[in-house]
Amino acid sequence: MSEPTTTQECPKCNDVISEMAEKCPACDTKLVMCDRCGSLVTEEEFKAAVSMCENCWHVTVNQ
Repeated sequence: MSEPTTTQECPKCNDVISEMAEKCPACDTKLVMCDRCGSLVTEEEFKAAVSMCENCWHVTVNQ
């Protein structure tokens, strides 16, 4: 049994990208993943003192 390839949308330009992508191929935004649910957020969002995942509301406090 192989897992389906998950894709999600770039939070900046909404282009569909693969889950493991480091950056969006369409708008070149660097992306980071929520360490809890794996959702992508932009690097800008992640660099904020506290970033919240839109999908699971997990708050990541950046050291």
